[in-house]
Amino acid sequence: MEVPVSLYNAVQKVLGQLSSLLKEKYDMYLSFEDDLFKLRSDLTAISKVLIDAEKQQERNSVIKDWLETLQIVLHDAEDLFADLNAEALRQDVEAEWWMVTWVKNVYFLSGMDDRIKKLLRRIDRIKEQRSDLLRSQIVDHDVPRRPRDTLSSLRFTEVVGREEHKKEVIELLFGGNSHEGLCVVPIVGIGGLGKTALAHLVFDDEKVKNCFDLRIWVDVYDDLSPNRIMQKQIIRAVDGSNVPVPEMNTLSCLQDKVSEKKFLLVLDDVWNCNMVKWLELKKLLGNGGRGSGILLTTRTKSTAEMMGRINLYSLSALPDDECWSLFEKWAFGEGESVQHPNLKRIGEDIVNKCGGVPLAIRTVGGLLSVSKEESYWRFVKDSDTWDMGHLHESDDGILSVLKLSYDQLPSHLKECFAYCSLLPKGKAFDKQDLILLWMAQGFIHSSNGEQQLEDIGSWYVNEFVSRSIFDVVHENHKAEIVKCRMHYLLHDLAKSVAGNLMVNSDATKMSESIRHVSFWDQKLPVDLSRFLKLQKLRTLQLPGKLGNSSYSLSQLYVLLSGSTYLRALDLSNSGLKLVPNSIGNMKHLRYLNLNGNTELQALPESICRLHSLETLKLSGCIKISTFPRNFPYLVSLRYLVITSPFDREKRVGTLTSLRWLTLEHCRNLVSLSEVTQHLNLLRTLCIHNCDKLTSLPRNLENCTALETLEVVNCRRMRSLEVCMQGLSSLRSLTIKGLPKLATLPNKLECYATSLQYLFITDCNILMTLPNCLGNLSSLMRMYIKYCHNLQNLPRGFSHLTALQVLQIDGCPNLSTRCRRNVGEDWKQIAHVPEIFVDNVKI
Repeated sequence: MEVPVSLYNAVQKVLGQLSSLLKEKYDMYLSFEDDLFKLRSDLTAISKVLIDAEKQQERNSVIKDWLETLQIVLHDAEDLFADLNAEALRQDVEAEWWMVTWVKNVYFLSGMDDRIKKLLRRIDRIKEQRSDLLRSQIVDHDVPRRPRDTLSSLRFTEVVGREEHKKEVIELLFGGNSHEGLCVVPIVGIGGLGKTALAHLVFDDEKVKNCFDLRIWVDVYDDLSPNRIMQKQIIRAVDGSNVPVPEMNTLSCLQDKVSEKKFLLVLDDVWNCNMVKWLELKKLLGNGGRGSGILLTTRTKSTAEMMGRINLYSLSALPDDECWSLFEKWAFGEGESVQHPNLKRIGEDIVNKCGGVPLAIRTVGGLLSVSKEESYWRFVKDSDTWDMGHLHESDDGILSVLKLSYDQLPSHLKECFAYCSLLPKGKAFDKQDLILLWMAQGFIHSSNGEQQLEDIGSWYVNEFVSRSIFDVVHENHKAEIVKCRMHYLLHDLAKSVAGNLMVNSDATKMSESIRHVSFWDQKLPVDLSRFLKLQKLRTLQLPGKLGNSSYSLSQLYVLLSGSTYLRALDLSNSGLKLVPNSIGNMKHLRYLNLNGNTELQALPESICRLHSLETLKLSGCIKISTFPRNFPYLVSLRYLVITSPFDREKRVGTLTSLRWLTLEHCRNLVSLSEVTQHLNLLRTLCIHNCDKLTSLPRNLENCTALETLEVVNCRRMRSLEVCMQGLSSLRSLTIKGLPKLATLPNKLECYATSLQYLFITDCNILMTLPNCLGNLSSLMRMYIKYCHNLQNLPRGFSHLTALQVLQIDGCPNLSTRCRRNVGEDWKQIAHVPEIFVDNVKI
């Protein structure tokens, strides 16, 4: 096992922190300024050999040990400089308490000088060893970065080379329809062959849709049992008309839904299954209609044989011609391969090494697509990584190909990838939340100080998608990624490169070197005392793991009192009734998720000492009635989600660093005027289910950076008439579930001409759209849904020449007027490239 992630990037991060400290010239640091300069010099010298060292570590155990020592020192250096920065920030925030600050300074500085000298001695020893190990001249093999706007051209939804396999699996399913009982068809094969993709093809095939009354998809991703299936939750459940079937969240509900219906149940990625649990599940489903079927995917032949030996389907590798077709789509642009005959020949050799495994082909194709340099393609083809395993024999062989993709990641993405080992395996994750966690760990940096960290994080996610590391699960109406998933093999790779720094759901692997811990699918150990030795923990994710156990909660309080270096803490859905005062000691905390703690009464005043906190999530904390008096001291807060009676909105309005604000179920909120007065950095404002709110604040135009505005399910909202003309950055406006809204403003100044996305949904008494909408020259997508009384489109609609997508659903009058060629409004919309009326493209 090599040293995880990129130490070169870690050194650059520490050097950045050092340079920032030296540039600021804080008076309190002058006593050890010379030591800081010496540290910078030594780390710069060490950094010059790091990329070369990281490449040699797999073949040289001495270098590997040297890197492991350096890694420990770098983590301690990061913690030391984080302490210095936190103290400087505290002084800035609490400057008016000069006496307290002076006393704290004396105490703080008395220990800091000694810590810096000890760190300097350790780095000196590492520097001395450097010359004996490595040559000082290195070459950076970081590949060119892909232009950010090429993502859409690199995403392919179609599956290559599996049409015949699909027909054969469907024949097996239908072949069992003449028998009583369930027809079970297991698809078996090694990881990455495309078992899930094939199951999706079958699930969505028109013949299958017509044959089954009910189709259900469950992501299993581990042991199979009825209870585990319901814990995993049903991902998709649709009837014969492809309409979603709701409320299938209990075993009895599932049993009722399948009763007397011909159903197809897909169990994706079954790892293990014992006969007792399998028979229990079959019995539970035994009341389904004749000809019902179960389609499952598994890597284990013994599991497949136990569950359905008669109809077992062994998935084979892709044939050579299909392998090349798939590779060509990922590595080249449309028709581009003929322009590069030399690359085509090299590519054919690379494809042969992939053993017909689609995941390996997609991954290496995405890797090569960033460059058309022949030397780079030869470098990949001749890499030693290919010798790590045999693709057609085991999952380990595929990992060797996937590691090629990791090896060629830019250094700034390697630590982001390793951090993904903390994600729940096999499950969809929220893109925005992952970005906020990356930010909390300091993985995202703005090179010029002007780019927003959230935007850079989105570019990182797009890069992972384009390299086939993330699969897109869900996009919003703006075609923006909302949820992604990692293939389980890529998750395994992330765990491998994360090494002993990160632990996901395995308490037995926790040691003092651990920096990041998450528990998702597995239960916490009964005794949390083993967490107490993790004094330098940076991430702790325990969503829904504490329950209401007073024993666990008391242990949590002890744990938190000693975890002073935490950057990210997730205690969502944990049954908390109070947050311990000791949370104020976590001066480095940047991400705090308390979502779903419905019994939480208040936040302690000590939380206001978290001057570095960037993200605070309080969704579902319905009993929090007020905020601490010094809430404005959260000077770094960028992302805030609130559910509460909310009678102290003025305190939120003083959080001038906010970029994202969500107010939901704030049942006493009657005005936003004091909230929006000073939020000139706010980019996203979401107002959801605030029943007493009747209008938007007239000072909304003060939010000059606003890009996204959502007003959803505010039942008393009657007017949106506020000036938005000054909101030159506003790109997206969502108006949904406003039953009192009869009209939209008919003044151009009430709209931002920069608007690109307009969504109007569930406004039942809305009858007309204002003619001034025709002046929104930047509008690209417009959705009008379930506005039953809306009569017609506004005059001037034909002037919306930038409009690319128009979707109209559940608006009977409007649908009639927009019928192709014959509708009264057809001439106004005929220029729009994509028009959907009642879910049908016209």
